[in-house]
Amino acid sequence: MQLSSRSPGRPHQPHPPPPASAAAPVPGAVAGYRLVELGTLGGDSSSAVAMNNRGDVVGRAQAADGTYSGFLWRHGRMTDLGALTPTDVNDRGQVVGYPTDGSGGYVWLKRKLLATPS
Repeated sequence: MQLSSRSPGRPHQPHPPPPASAAAPVPGAVAGYRLVELGTLGGDSSSAVAMNNRGDVVGRAQAADGTYSGFLWRHGRMTDLGALTPTDVNDRGQVVGYPTDGSGGYVWLKRKLLATPS
């Protein structure tokens, strides 16, 4: 038996059953968000470190040869950032991070890696 609320003067209307195609919730998912598989740069693993309000994601991913590179994931496409280890991305798409050799801070913008002033 399905229960429903009744308003005075309105006939009883049972609640419809949930649609058969409703997806099961992902354990641990936060309401209003969805889980997206970002992929890799050809290897076995990747990990995200930051995401902006536009949905751009930065992190590190393994390449087919086993090495790791920084990445920017935007609009379903992963871009290799090379030796840059990203730490954040702002809403303008500017990625900040440091190279694997620890030689200072950099900004990746419009496919260019720019050193930050010391």
